[in-house]
Amino acid sequence: MKGTRFNRPSQHGQSMVESLLAFPLLLTVVAGFVQICWILLAGALMHTATIYVANYAAVHPDDYNEQLAIFWHRMKPLPGLGVSPPIVEIQLHEDFYDPKFTQLDAYGNEELRVDFARLRLADFTRQEQLNWLQFTTPTLRIKWCFPLKIPLVNVIIGRAQQSAMAPDYCMPMTAGGQPNFAIEKEIRFSLKNNLTVRR
Repeated sequence: MKGTRFNRPSQHGQSMVESLLAFPLLLTVVAGFVQICWILLAGALMHTATIYVANYAAVHPDDYNEQLAIFWHRMKPLPGLGVSPPIVEIQLHEDFYDPKFTQLDAYGNEELRVDFARLRLADFTRQEQLNWLQFTTPTLRIKWCFPLKIPLVNVIIGRAQQSAMAPDYCMPMTAGGQPNFAIEKEIRFSLKNNLTVRR
C-alpha cells in the first residue's frame, strides 16, 4: 500500500511531462496537415488555371501579359499571390520541326503559321502532315512558387523539397527567407492562331 501511495505523485508528474512533450508534436502535426491542404488546394486551382490559360493561348499564343492576367484571376482565392510571378512557357516539340512549317513575318521573326491548314497539309507528305500536327500541338508549362506561411512547418517542407532536388526557380525567394513550394503544371493544346517561334 505504501509503495502505491508514493508512486502516484511520480506517475502524475510523468504524465504531465509526457503531455507537455506531446502537445508541441501534436500542434506541429496539425499545422503540417493544414499546410499540406493549402498546397493541395494550390495544385488544384493551378490545374484549372492552366486549362484556362491554354484555352486563351490557343488563340493568342503571343499575348504573354494576358496569359499572366488569366492565371492571377483564376488563382485569386489563394493568399500571398504577389510574392512570386509564375513562369509561363509555350514549348514546341522540336523533334517534329521542319523548315516548311515556319516562315518569316514582316519583322523577320520566324513564325509558325496554322492558318489555311488544309491547303498547307495538301503540300506535305504523309509523314510531314503527322509532324506538322505534332508541332502545332505545343505544351503549355506553368511554374509557380507557392509561399508557405505556417511557421516551422514551412521550413521543414522547404528543406524537404530542397533535399528532393526540387526545381531551382524557387530558390531566389527561398534564399530571401520565405520558404516556397514549387508547383508545376503542363498541358498540350492545339494552336488556333500563328505563333512566333522563339529559340
